[in-house]
Amino acid sequence: MFTEAAQREGVKKFVAKDTSQWPDPTDKNDYEEETKPDVTIYPDTEEASRRAYTIEPLGQKKEGPTVQEGVEKRRSKRNKEWEARTAWSSACLCIKAKANTELSPFVLPKEAKPSGATEGAQTPSQKPKTKGKAQKDASGSPTDSVQSATPRALTTQSVHPMEGSATQSSPTMGVADSPTNPVARPPATGSSNAPSNPMPPFLRLDTELGAETMGQISRYAAKMMRRQFLAYCFTVFVCCKFAWLMRWDRAGLVISEPFDFIKQPRLLHQFFYRFACMTDVQRGCDPTVVPASEEEIARMRAFAGYDSEWHRAKFLGSLEEGQIMKILVPAADMITPDELKAGQKNERTGLPTLEPPREFFVGRPHFMSNSPTGSGTKGFIAYDATEDRLVFLKDCWRPEAETYHPEGEVYLHLHSHNVKYIATLVGAGDVADTQGGIHTTRGNEFLDSPPWKHYRLILKEVAMPLEEYTTSYQLVNILYCAIQGVSAA
Repeated sequence: MFTEAAQREGVKKFVAKDTSQWPDPTDKNDYEEETKPDVTIYPDTEEASRRAYTIEPLGQKKEGPTVQEGVEKRRSKRNKEWEARTAWSSACLCIKAKANTELSPFVLPKEAKPSGATEGAQTPSQKPKTKGKAQKDASGSPTDSVQSATPRALTTQSVHPMEGSATQSSPTMGVADSPTNPVARPPATGSSNAPSNPMPPFLRLDTELGAETMGQISRYAAKMMRRQFLAYCFTVFVCCKFAWLMRWDRAGLVISEPFDFIKQPRLLHQFFYRFACMTDVQRGCDPTVVPASEEEIARMRAFAGYDSEWHRAKFLGSLEEGQIMKILVPAADMITPDELKAGQKNERTGLPTLEPPREFFVGRPHFMSNSPTGSGTKGFIAYDATEDRLVFLKDCWRPEAETYHPEGEVYLHLHSHNVKYIATLVGAGDVADTQGGIHTTRGNEFLDSPPWKHYRLILKEVAMPLEEYTTSYQLVNILYCAIQGVSAA
């Protein structure tokens, strides 16, 4: 499918690689550093193949403190051409495959259950209703959304609790007519004493093996969204002859009905074909973040105005591995000293400003959330090219709820009342673009919950972690200032 799709003008070529034996070497000292999908889809480009996922021959690459023994011997048992390393910074889609039905985190259709197995609760969503709908969808344009090629969707909140969720008490599973026309129909709970958040009947997370598999798939999504600038991502689970398509965003997870890809091969073929034909933005990439040029990187590295040796070490350390990116922030999101003092931004009337966006350059985050849902906070020590200085840039998602106040508005309010010992706001605002508006979640459309919006906050001060205090006096003084600030707020 990827070769055929690449023949279309403007379509990238992708390649599927066996990554089941090779974790990402840049994941060291990160959480779950041995995580490796069974199959990973990568762009078939020189940058990705040579620098990210290519496995070097024995003796040319060190694996940890010593050269890994037996590399070529192990690889000789498999097809070397299709083997590759896991590279989260380049991964576009991850696939998990299981041959044992007991390892499935989802309820399989009745015909797939092993003899004598206890049947789980059946729901209308598990009946094979996808064939007619899928054949109709499959006739659409290859550049249509991937979601239009999927079967009807089962939905649930993430297997991890949502960070800072403003979700009201409601059932956590619903069935939608299609991902583009969500009409939620939560199932009956049966008893008035049923728990407010019952386990969705299509999940088998009450079993240790099923929960373990779901945890693995969740980590794939979390790793991709940690290491890339993504609004959402896709994963696929395969068990025996059945497949599930999964879409992750910060509001939750949407899962398709299981379908038999042996009897209905067109469904899976269409999914991969349409996935390849989509633009980077349609696949979830953030268009406000682009790779930095060599000239821009050289300017970054030439910066010498550090406040301390700690700032120099942390900033340069973030540039050691991974691609350096440029984050484009609209000039309208920047905060002037007068606006900070007044506690509100000036009204802008007339035509939108033609002022170019501000450019902030970042390497590896100083902090990253490890959940695929919720706020997804990333904290960067960023280089402000306009002011030639370091700033702290916070990239996160916020719930669109009446009870939630964006962090930038809180800073403006506190500064207008002269609250001391708080950071200086440089810029803040929801992330928006003119290429489809991908910066608002869609998973909430299947749940009784508010959407989440992409948000950025920029602070003048780059603060050291409290745990790195050097003397007892410094610790006590910091706590005193914090208490004074909180009391005034």
